[in-house]
Amino acid sequence: MADQNSKGEDFVQKAEKKLSGWGIFGSKYDDAADLYEKACNCFKLAKNCTSFAFFLSIPSLPIWIRMFYRIFMFLESKHEAASSYVDAANCYKKISIQDATESLNQAVNIFLEIGRLNMAARYCKDLGELYEQEQNPEKAIEYFERAADLFQSEEVTTSANQCNQKVAQLAAQLEQEASVGGSGEASSNSGAAIPSVASTTSGTSDSKRLAVNAPGNRSDPGWKHGIAVDENPKKVQCKYCQKVINGGIYRLKHHLAGTQKDVGACKAVSDDVRKEMWKIVSSLQENLIKRAKEIEGRSSDSSPLGQYEDEEVEGAKRQRREIAKNPADLFKKRDNAANYKAAGEMLMGKRKRLYWTPCAAHCIDLMLEDFEKKIPIHKETIARGKKITTYIYSRTALISLLHHFTKEKDLIRPATTRFATSYLTLGCLNDNKGALIRMFTSKEWKSSQFAKTKDGKVIENVVMDKDFWKSIITCLRSAYPLIKVLRLVDSDEKPAMGFIYEEMDRAKEKIQAAFNGIKKRYPKAIEIYEAIAKHSINNNLLKYSVKGILLNAGICQLCKGDVVAITNALERYQEIDPTFSGSRECKLLSALADSMDEEDVGKFTEALHEYDSMTRLDAWKTTLLLRVKNAIKQKEEEEDDLT
Repeated sequence: MADQNSKGEDFVQKAEKKLSGWGIFGSKYDDAADLYEKACNCFKLAKNCTSFAFFLSIPSLPIWIRMFYRIFMFLESKHEAASSYVDAANCYKKISIQDATESLNQAVNIFLEIGRLNMAARYCKDLGELYEQEQNPEKAIEYFERAADLFQSEEVTTSANQCNQKVAQLAAQLEQEASVGGSGEASSNSGAAIPSVASTTSGTSDSKRLAVNAPGNRSDPGWKHGIAVDENPKKVQCKYCQKVINGGIYRLKHHLAGTQKDVGACKAVSDDVRKEMWKIVSSLQENLIKRAKEIEGRSSDSSPLGQYEDEEVEGAKRQRREIAKNPADLFKKRDNAANYKAAGEMLMGKRKRLYWTPCAAHCIDLMLEDFEKKIPIHKETIARGKKITTYIYSRTALISLLHHFTKEKDLIRPATTRFATSYLTLGCLNDNKGALIRMFTSKEWKSSQFAKTKDGKVIENVVMDKDFWKSIITCLRSAYPLIKVLRLVDSDEKPAMGFIYEEMDRAKEKIQAAFNGIKKRYPKAIEIYEAIAKHSINNNLLKYSVKGILLNAGICQLCKGDVVAITNALERYQEIDPTFSGSRECKLLSALADSMDEEDVGKFTEALHEYDSMTRLDAWKTTLLLRVKNAIKQKEEEEDDLT
């Protein structure tokens, strides 16, 4: 850094020597310009913004400004000179806003001189933003209006409208603060007549009137509640909480009103002051919006074609906003009834951009229905659970006794679907297991008339049966992951479209992991998933996930250890999905089946690693395949022992 600074200073000294020496006029200034350019590059490399800006424009020394300008004018590089002033302004923004505005003004004048109105408009807009940042709305309005006129002359309507809207907002802010300031002072002086802004500035135009926030002016009602720090109107200290606020009286009013707009709320201010400030900032915002709409309505493109395009674009935006207000116009939720399915397929055939997919909630409810009806342990456990709830809730005395032991908790939890309710009821029974056991072993139950009846004894035996509670855990392990997905798709808190496929995969993995590969339990659950896959194979949105489902089913077949069943399953899967035979999933299952038939652990491991190197297998799949591998290895060891 220091080396680059010293090099830059050396180049500056050489340039000064070249300019003060004798030589042909053109070559002297040409050489000096080259040396100054090298000096600027050195200062840029050294990240010395102050020196770089100084030697690009040097606004504080008029002789240097003239020399710099004469050099570039002589070389007919006015555009390059203006760009240099812009670079200088960008550097000065970090250290001196005043110097930055002077440099930008020089750039604007040069761009106007060479006819680059678009560039001049751009930097006029930058000047307006700088003055707005410095809380000088009068100057900001002047430059925004100038930028709007230049943009309009270049037919850049969008940028012109943006500048006009800024003018409207700033003008409304000035007018509102002036009117509120007058009314505020009048009320604070108990009816004393206070001259208006217009009367105190008689003889001047509206655009030249004194701004409410101008230096030295304290007519804004916010100044009653704040103190300027070091006579700097941009740093105001709140009289109530003593907090120093940067940004002037505008932010102080939001601080007192508690709007949380770029500043924290005051915790010590009284309710009356907060209401007063809230009224001021609210009315100001309303006027800003009103004036912005008026300006937007007045500004139009001089070209009929451009006006038509603007109206067309605005109409498209309005249509998009109307659609976005009601997403139900894009998606219609229906169940999986045969008539809806047929209508959906017919519409997809006629409309290439319309899609029908099965209702997720209905599909999950069908899965839960299959669990309850086709898996014996689910069917039996749910039936016994319903006996308990039906018996208790049909007798008022038992409901009171139940609430005494469960601390007012119920055993029934309604859900959006019928079969989800059954599993949620099992969950409630499991949550209140201890309370139910205490209830049916209590003196109150033993001494009641219900304990002596046949039905009462049956219910008591069910509650005291340890196997019943174990069965509940088994049922919940397979059903709760699906119920979680069901809650997601029926929730109104966030759209579920982007989460449903991932959540279904997670639910499947949780169900499979919960059974730990036990042959008697989870092949039935996998069979249900395969049935769902068969229904989805012809669906444009779901058919891409069928190969993964068939791979899962094939791995489960491998766990059974029946090679013939695996071969038959692969043939069946190819009938379900004709493209499955050429997939990597099918090749993996075939290779693993062959290695099992040959009892070759090495071949099994090689096929598994080849697939896993390109597509990472889930943890539960890896666990099951390792068990198959260990079974093959154990057979090899047994054969070695026999030989």
